[in-house]
Amino acid sequence: MKLHRYFYPDGNFELLYLCDYYPVDMYKQEFYNNNCNRLLNFRQNISDSLDYIRGYLYNDPYWQKLTKELEGEDVHLYAFPSCTIDNFKSGLYPLVEDLCRANESFFDAAKCLVRTKTLESEEKVAGHMATIEKSRCCEITDESIAILFDDVTTNGASLKAGHDILKAAGYKTIICIAIAKTYHPDEVSEDIVDPIIQKED
Repeated sequence: MKLHRYFYPDGNFELLYLCDYYPVDMYKQEFYNNNCNRLLNFRQNISDSLDYIRGYLYNDPYWQKLTKELEGEDVHLYAFPSCTIDNFKSGLYPLVEDLCRANESFFDAAKCLVRTKTLESEEKVAGHMATIEKSRCCEITDESIAILFDDVTTNGASLKAGHDILKAAGYKTIICIAIAKTYHPDEVSEDIVDPIIQKED
């Protein structure tokens, strides 16, 4: 596995993702089923799924370059919330905690995005934005950088919503990373070679 770049359908927003998610009912091969089951376990923080995902992320060359470039910066790590209220079972939360232990300049803001109402449909950006609030858990300056993690994304709507919420909160630099993206054979992604951190206007 390694990070890839994916552009949201409007072409103006990009996210990074570590691997493809193959729904079990779509692919019957053993490899795809095992990969799918590990990712589903990660969503619930079951078994050794955290170690599995953490191992791939820590060894990803882009992630290694990115964390080195961010050394000493004011970096806040967020987890995209579950579709239901008060659900913090995802492996994203211990993953963010672990990343912050490994990087002194990283701040654990995993639970600072809160679902205020159960989401009925995951496909629309507006639905996410209407049911998520950002709590005041850290001071945001022009130099602050947000990294937003999601476990599995389908069309990028969740991370697009999270990006827009964090942008409205005052972040000028936001990096969005999904552990997995639902596989669509007709979509093309790009491998990441060098980390690019761009501040938004």
